[in-house]
Amino acid sequence: MPLPESFDVAEFVQRVLAEDLGNLGDVTSKATIAADARFTAQMNCRQAIIVAGLDLAAAFFQALDRDVHIEQLAKDGDYAEHGTTLMRLAGNAQAMLAAERPALNTLQHLSGVATLTHRYVEAIAGTGTVLLDTRKTIPGLRVLEKYAALMGGARNHRMRLDDGVLIKDNHVAVCGGVAEAVRRAKAANTGLEVQVEVDRIDQIEPALAAGADRLLLDNMDPAMLREAVRLVGGRVPLEASGGVSLRVHPGWFVGVEGRFHALRAGGEEEFRAFFAGPAVHYGGQKWWFTLSVLPQIAGRPHEAGSSLFLEEHEKLETRLKVGYNF
Repeated sequence: MPLPESFDVAEFVQRVLAEDLGNLGDVTSKATIAADARFTAQMNCRQAIIVAGLDLAAAFFQALDRDVHIEQLAKDGDYAEHGTTLMRLAGNAQAMLAAERPALNTLQHLSGVATLTHRYVEAIAGTGTVLLDTRKTIPGLRVLEKYAALMGGARNHRMRLDDGVLIKDNHVAVCGGVAEAVRRAKAANTGLEVQVEVDRIDQIEPALAAGADRLLLDNMDPAMLREAVRLVGGRVPLEASGGVSLRVHPGWFVGVEGRFHALRAGGEEEFRAFFAGPAVHYGGQKWWFTLSVLPQIAGRPHEAGSSLFLEEHEKLETRLKVGYNF
C-alpha cells in the first residue's frame, strides 16, 4: 500500500538527508573512498518484523545516486522472518554510505511501529474488536507513523483535529458537563460524528441522551469496561483508551528455572547444590505469579547412596512468587 498522496516523499528525504549530511557531507567516506568506487549491499532482518517504510528507505539511496540499482525482495505489510533479505543494492559507494543511516533509521522506526501494532492486533483477534491509532505521534512524523500502524493491521483514527469532533475531559470541564458539551458540538452542525470521552459510568447516559454518536471509554479497568458495554447495549460504537496494554490480555507462560547454592568458608567449599525444574508464570493486568518445582539435580558432599547434598537442602523445592503491578 503506497503512502498517502498528500505526503511529499522527496521533501521528506531531502530534509532528513540535510539533517544528517550537514554542509560538507560525509567527510569520512570522501576522505577514505574513491569518488568512483562501487559498492554492493543488502538489508537483512535481525529479528522477525512487519515491514514498513521499505520504499521510503529506497528513496534515500535514489536521491544520492540516480543510477543505483535496487532490488526489493519484500513490500510494506509483509511479515519477514529473522535473516530475511529485504533489499539488495548496487551503486556509488560514497552515496550509498551517506544514505545508509537515514534509510535504516526510517525503515527500522516504521517497521518497529508496525511490528508492535501487529502484536496488539493478534492479541485481540477473534474478539470483534479493532485496533485504532491516535494522534500521539512524534511531531513531524504523524503521516508515516500512522501509515506504519496501518501496515501492522490497525485502522487510522483522526489524522488531524479537523477530521472529527472528539470531546475530551478539558472540553467537558469548560462546558460544565458531558451533556452540555455534546449539545454544543451537535448544534455546531460540523457534519462530523460527535465522539465524547467518558471516564465514569454515570457520564454514559447523559452523553447518549444529548446525542453522542460514539463514546471513548477512557482509563477504565476491565470491570468498568464490561459494565459500560452492558449499559450501552450496542446503541453507539465504543472505544477503549488508556491503560490498555498487552498485559490486559492474561497470559500463561511455561519455562525452566535453575538455582545454584554454594557456601564457602575459610577458602574451602563446604557444600554446593544445583536445582532445576519447570516454572509456570501467569500475568494479568494487575498481578502475576510464578510457580516453580525444583528437584535437586546434583550436590556435594554427597549423601550416602545418593548424588545429592541433603544435610542443608531437600530433594525437592517448591517456590511460589506473587507480585502486584502498581
